[in-house]
Amino acid sequence: MGVTVLGKTQHFTAANSTFQSMVGYTEDELKKLTPLDITPAGDREANRVVLKELQRGKRQHYELTKRLQRKDGEVIWVQLYVFGIPDQGAVGMTVNTRRKCVPKTPCRSRGRSLRARHT
Repeated sequence: MGVTVLGKTQHFTAANSTFQSMVGYTEDELKKLTPLDITPAGDREANRVVLKELQRGKRQHYELTKRLQRKDGEVIWVQLYVFGIPDQGAVGMTVNTRRKCVPKTPCRSRGRSLRARHT
């Protein structure tokens, strides 16, 4: 399971080796990026909305099935569980790989069908 922490500016501040392997970036490279930087362009707006709701306190956490784009350009499907860390103004994420997109199986944009659940 990949685990990451985002700071107040939404940049990665920490990422375990599993997450680094999933996305193909080192921890130092990830610290220069936000989750939106490794999200395919067509999916970014839906992701931006739920992350802002979390930061504004409208959500305590959410789950999301989404695509991430690895450093090598490969697109992978992941299941995220995202939660706030209020004392630090940070966000934590756990990430599990769902399925890989392969050239013979084109990935469809799920921008319209991204599923976010919260309590």
